[in-house]
Amino acid sequence: LNLEFADISGQDLKVKRENYVGQVWKIDDPEKLEHAKEVYKLFNETDRDTATPLARQYGFASVYEAREVINHAENLPDTWDVPMVTLSVGDWGAVFAPYEMFGTQGTYIKDNSVFSVTTIMGYANPHVGYIPDVRAYEYGCYESQTAKFVSGTGEILADKYLEMLKAIQ
Repeated sequence: LNLEFADISGQDLKVKRENYVGQVWKIDDPEKLEHAKEVYKLFNETDRDTATPLARQYGFASVYEAREVINHAENLPDTWDVPMVTLSVGDWGAVFAPYEMFGTQGTYIKDNSVFSVTTIMGYANPHVGYIPDVRAYEYGCYESQTAKFVSGTGEILADKYLEMLKAIQ
């Protein structure tokens, strides 16, 4: 196995940190919240297979969506901080995202980065969960049902990471 690494000796390490304050999606529908509590109570008393038909009857894609409705209605603040970090050495740039970034966002960053090599690292501490792309919210997948942030946040963050990379070029 022959691995070649770029010589970065003597090159400056540059780091940029920012904090994005993201809008959390909130539930303000009392009927939806009541239904979510019914579904989740049944789930806690029995199992997912028993609770799923009730969840679907109430318009939830899953028991987990019902749980997140409760969480978003009762436990989450209106905004949540997303600590953002970028780093560069020579012509290599890196993004440290404290969430699970969708492939469309990562590809967008890599395709538009000012660096010839850009690495995306997700799940950086502190982890803030999923931040899906807009299409995932439209589709209604698990990640969008359990995400803390409103639709469009992933695209905003991708653009902010590109600005941060440009600033440390």
